[in-house]
Amino acid sequence: MKKVGDQVAADEAIAEIETDKTNLNVNSPQAGVLEELLVADGDNVTSGAQVAKINTSSGGPKRTPAVSGFFRTILNCINLFFLLCV
Repeated sequence: MKKVGDQVAADEAIAEIETDKTNLNVNSPQAGVLEELLVADGDNVTSGAQVAKINTSSGGPKRTPAVSGFFRTILNCINLFFLLCV
């Protein structure tokens, strides 16, 4: 969705997580510039994993998790669902 160097607004979708059941947007927790994508397309990610680095100031990069609390809860529920189904 977003590329390195793109400006992002707080709560703007920067990536998408796809499962066999649903697709979820990953929203930026704050405004800034997308400095780095920490996972590649097709990689598996776990709940709460940091997927991007967002520069929120001119003082240099600041690592921030790019998974909001709401989506972290959804991912935890999906993980729990898959654990219960196995």
